[in-house]
Amino acid sequence: MVRLLASVIGVAIPLAVVQAKTDRAAVAVARKWLRAVAKGDTETLLKSMSLPFTYATTAKIKTCERTVVAQKDVASWVTCVLKSEEILMELTRGGIFGEADAPSTVFKALDGLAARISRTGTWIEASIDGDGIHFTVRFLVVDGGVAAFLVDVEFDPG
Repeated sequence: MVRLLASVIGVAIPLAVVQAKTDRAAVAVARKWLRAVAKGDTETLLKSMSLPFTYATTAKIKTCERTVVAQKDVASWVTCVLKSEEILMELTRGGIFGEADAPSTVFKALDGLAARISRTGTWIEASIDGDGIHFTVRFLVVDGGVAAFLVDVEFDPG
């Protein structure tokens, strides 16, 4: 059963967040961007994205990980991520997003991924939980667009 973990905007889909002072503008960009990805809305996605854009996960199988440098490559990345991150996208349908701006030190796996990105901006971190699956996601917002999206997933034992 999916449970509500934080106050969210829209329908009740679970989202827990790191408690931190929020950069409201960066959160708004990340929210708009995630909503566009989950809906497969490439037009809106391009308006809330900063190229080059990096997608990376802690998964052992690296299906859609890449750095997208050209607008023409965004649609193929969206198609891939909608399939490979189907559960995460399902949990975020309707544009649900929690807020935080300081990445937690708990998720060291994401720290390693973030260290590979040389761009400077505001990092936003959120956790999304549902039915024994826990996603921790980080967004790097640069110049009003999402420049990186990092994903870690854990499954409850049993």
